[in-house]
Amino acid sequence: MTDDEGAAPTRLIARAVLGGALALGLVLRAWLSVTDDGMYWPDEVHKTWEPAHRVAFGYGFQAWEFVRGASNWVLAGVVGGLLWALAAVGLDDPHRYVIVLRLLFSAAALSSAYAAVRLAGAWGAGQVGSAVAGAVTALAAPLLYFSHRGLTETASLAPVTFGLWLTLRPDAGRRRWVVVGASLLGLAVLFRVHNALFCVVVLGVLAVRRDWPRVGVVAAVLAGWAALLGVVDWVTWGVPFHSVWEYGRVTFVEGVAAGFGETPAWYYLRFLFHSIGPAVVVLAVLVAVGAWRAPGLFVCGALFVGLHSVEGHKEARFVLPALPALFAVAGVGLGAVWRWRRAVGAVVALAVLVPVVFQAVTIKRLTIRDIGQDHLFFAGSSAYFHSTSTNRLLFAAHRQADLCGLRVASLEREWTGGYTYLHRDVPVYDKFAAPAEYEGRYNYLIGEYTAGDPGIVAVDGGLALQRVGGACAPPGPGYSDRLGDPLAGR
Repeated sequence: MTDDEGAAPTRLIARAVLGGALALGLVLRAWLSVTDDGMYWPDEVHKTWEPAHRVAFGYGFQAWEFVRGASNWVLAGVVGGLLWALAAVGLDDPHRYVIVLRLLFSAAALSSAYAAVRLAGAWGAGQVGSAVAGAVTALAAPLLYFSHRGLTETASLAPVTFGLWLTLRPDAGRRRWVVVGASLLGLAVLFRVHNALFCVVVLGVLAVRRDWPRVGVVAAVLAGWAALLGVVDWVTWGVPFHSVWEYGRVTFVEGVAAGFGETPAWYYLRFLFHSIGPAVVVLAVLVAVGAWRAPGLFVCGALFVGLHSVEGHKEARFVLPALPALFAVAGVGLGAVWRWRRAVGAVVALAVLVPVVFQAVTIKRLTIRDIGQDHLFFAGSSAYFHSTSTNRLLFAAHRQADLCGLRVASLEREWTGGYTYLHRDVPVYDKFAAPAEYEGRYNYLIGEYTAGDPGIVAVDGGLALQRVGGACAPPGPGYSDRLGDPLAGR
């Protein structure tokens, strides 16, 4: 027991901080789940929910990863089963089931805050350090902004953080919990293959400790999950481990990632500074202090971020799974400061919590620069602006009984919510479709709103859903539900 655990007032304050942060984090995530219809990046729909919609209902856009087999079907299959179940109980309205999906992703992401508490506590952070680690994980702007989005990184937060706690904690614990932890890490790899980095580091840390019994258990369990991935790919793509091989080929051999743009090595540090604010400097100092007491945990988070920093193509979401572990290391550092000088520890805790809470309750202030996309869009624009009106009008189009074809003149199909938001099996044409492809083949249009235009049935922002015709001719021979392929023309 550390000295702060024996003091009842300190214990009560720590519990109040953690409980308040978790409650606030839950409320804010629920609010964002209901109100935010925008998109950060097409992957949040077209690599998870859209293929899941295809699993559940038999139609949907096909991203190149699911045409070439560069992604496995585990997460999409799980979400597809959920969509099927929701439809079976009457929740087949897209607006409703999308909110349910967001709430579930949010709840799973928020659970990583509890795992961060346990991670910090396992390395002696004490009540205060553990509570602050959990509070920051629950309320930090990057994790809050991404929590309700259908990203593989968001889905990875809980299994990675719980997996690190159960496999790496200094006390051996029961063997079954090590098996559970290794299984969670294996599941995280099935959600996103990059999470294999955590598995490698965990085995390395355990080997450095000479904890050979745990090395054997973790390695055996991970091998079992690897075999499961091979079987899933064999059943879905016809070749074991096809998704891993194809993803590696198109990324490193064909250079697809570089085609989406490259950024400097300090991109992630810049992203964290802009999204979290100056408090990230205090957190960095605490991480440095905590790293001496929890080196294995620090290496897990820091190496994950460091290796992603070496890659040319970077997106803010890529490093999300490592943040709870790093916040837990910061909690360990705070615990050390608290035991050294309680007054200093209290000031440091407030220096972290006050700005983090403020940024959480003003989360809609985030700009494109704050989420690391100012190399693509105007830096000062709201981080919530993209695709919002179009997606809300897709919900409205779903409710039009006579809909037989839709043209989205406002965006590319990749930047819409797709059939997940439309939930009608009709052809959809976008702003880049050639006139020969869509003329006479749709009867509703999403485009710029002009007062007085006939047939307007819904308006959102500067866009409108407009009825422009009656019957629709069948799709032309060039129509396809496949989205753009970055390898096309190579």
